[in-house]
Amino acid sequence: MQPQPPDAPNNRPPRKFNPEQFRRDLTEHITKAAGFTPAEARTFFPLFFEMREKQRNLEHQKGRALRRAAEHNMNEYDCQRVLAEVAELQKKSLRIEQQYCTRLRKIVGACKLVKAINAERAFGRKAFKKMTK
Repeated sequence: MQPQPPDAPNNRPPRKFNPEQFRRDLTEHITKAAGFTPAEARTFFPLFFEMREKQRNLEHQKGRALRRAAEHNMNEYDCQRVLAEVAELQKKSLRIEQQYCTRLRKIVGACKLVKAINAERAFGRKAFKKMTK
């Protein structure tokens, strides 16, 4: 395989991910799409990001468990235990989301919460497409 010239499309410099900028952009997008008032946004986002941080930690635990199983060529029994652990972590993530959604619904109402959830999903898809271009 020959090296590509620097101006080749696949040879562009990698983009640095800026989590603070991502969070600001996400906050702005959700606020606009859901129609949050400034007071709603101030109350909503700390809880929302707290929920997502807890879920992100669980996702990391799942990833570590699955990688550990793959790297150590575990036997059938050990792999079953890893799968059970992953299932428990998924259930825990769902419980966290349910608990936080109840709290978030009290802040912004059901309609705005649905709009916020959809806005977050759309933003994530758009950000992923942008990163992969």
